[in-house]
Amino acid sequence: MKILFVSSGNVQGGMSPFIRQQAKSLQDAGEDIDHFQVTARGARGYLLAVLDLRQRLKAQKYDLIHAHYSYCGIISDLARRNEKLVVSFMGSDLLGGQHESITKTWRAYLALALNRFYAGTRYDLVILKSKGMQKCLRSGIPCEVVPNGVDMSRFYPMDRMDARNRLGWSLEKKIVLFAANPARTEKNFPLAENVVALLKNTDVLLMPVWQIQHELMNCCFNAADALLLTSRYEGSPNVVKEAVACNLPVVSTDVGDVREIIENIAGCFVCPQDANVLASALAATLKEKRRIDGRERIRDLEISVVAQRLIRLYERVLNT
Repeated sequence: MKILFVSSGNVQGGMSPFIRQQAKSLQDAGEDIDHFQVTARGARGYLLAVLDLRQRLKAQKYDLIHAHYSYCGIISDLARRNEKLVVSFMGSDLLGGQHESITKTWRAYLALALNRFYAGTRYDLVILKSKGMQKCLRSGIPCEVVPNGVDMSRFYPMDRMDARNRLGWSLEKKIVLFAANPARTEKNFPLAENVVALLKNTDVLLMPVWQIQHELMNCCFNAADALLLTSRYEGSPNVVKEAVACNLPVVSTDVGDVREIIENIAGCFVCPQDANVLASALAATLKEKRRIDGRERIRDLEISVVAQRLIRLYERVLNT
């Protein structure tokens, strides 16, 4: 199959790491993947990209378009001719309006309504990152839940002290990793700060990590004592799977597919959005002072396995 990935080109490095990894996993499986990236910003930028994408589709024949995130799906539908269209929703593009903590403006509501309309009427297949996202779509819409895969050749256990030495982190402190930009409202960093403060332990250090070289993230997971995720909502957070692949304990709010991934792994906890409950779970995790037995538990989420699932879905779409 010849497949065109349509995605934003405005993230650090030009393309989201998980999209790049997903494309490579499909190429490794023998598929022919090209990329079209939207580099202009805002609604106007996306609409202008329709013309460029249309020219691309006229110049090159593709069997299928796989668009990542809602706006890329809309412009792909506007630009396509006879190509089949698969669209992956990431989380906020379907979930954002459900959360009181998110600023509710008419533009936000309009965007969510538009995304749900297109998902229900225009796309050949919708891919969701977690089962919870299905509640946002009416019944009967062709959709499949396919979490992002984790590259286990890139995320793997290593010696904790070696990882800390490489990063220059304290060798004595207990380090709680917060693997997101604290400025992103949906990541709820103030809750993470409150959770760690409730421990009343000066030996515990909350370590926010973002905009770091993707290759160094394996060191971060191995250097930490626990991953703390306090998000208000998620689709299928990659950091949880990456942490589990490194056998790092995870304490998380009940968002996306986190419960499905970690609830039966000893040393991991899924909690409500409550600082006291999260602090109690984190204290229990740090007291154990051990790694989890998680890596073998998520073999079905290894990126090559997920690639084969995608290929079967592509083939199904092309045969309908």
